[in-house]
Amino acid sequence: MNKAQLRKINKIKEEWGKVKDIEFNFDSIGEYHAAMRDEHDVFLDDENIIDLDFHEFFGFVDRTNSAIGQQFLYSELRQPNRSQAYLDDLENHIQEIKDEDQRIKLQLSLQQLNTPSDYYFPFLIFGDLPAKISFLWLIRLLQFLVVILVCLLPFVPMVFLPLVLIFAINLFLHYWHKNRIGNFAHIFSRLNKLTEVNRSLMKHYSIKDVDKNALEKSVKDIESIHSQILLLKSNELVQNEVTSFVWYIIELI
Repeated sequence: MNKAQLRKINKIKEEWGKVKDIEFNFDSIGEYHAAMRDEHDVFLDDENIIDLDFHEFFGFVDRTNSAIGQQFLYSELRQPNRSQAYLDDLENHIQEIKDEDQRIKLQLSLQQLNTPSDYYFPFLIFGDLPAKISFLWLIRLLQFLVVILVCLLPFVPMVFLPLVLIFAINLFLHYWHKNRIGNFAHIFSRLNKLTEVNRSLMKHYSIKDVDKNALEKSVKDIESIHSQILLLKSNELVQNEVTSFVWYIIELI
């Protein structure tokens, strides 16, 4: 066990059972509940939340160490009509992870999903993705023209002017579209971490209530998606001046 992991374990032990001394962003925490509220027959509405000082209550009981865990807890607490059978089953799960070593392994896995971006997984899953732009044909045409003009440039120097103009248009379209899908791109880049954590949880915890084969297929599907969108991780490459410059050149190309 390396020093970094040992520090994480000691921090988990130190914070176990203590009230969090942090600011709660309930807009982000409530994303999952907002996405799923149509699935719930009974839940505490926004008026109940104010009357019951629910957010103060949540701030006291929240001991989660991942964004998705926090969102799930928030959604669960806003559903007061759980059956006794459901609560008994929940208690059985709690008993299974009373062992400290087992619990810490789960916490180490889950805390990898505790970045601000991880609060947007429900939005990615249940929300509407950006629509495909209607003038994609024009973008492909401009790209094709750039290639043709670059090939002609050594023989017809006058094509330099239209080449610069088309390049400027392409650059504008690129950054306009990047701004349009930037948030989605960053969330997509976290899918790999989501599957890593999922596999770790499946390894350390006995999952009884779901079809393991279906879960394994879902994980593989997400891994397949992620392998196709590696370029969306561009923001993670810009970490210093050298990589920033290299990525800028790649982006221009």
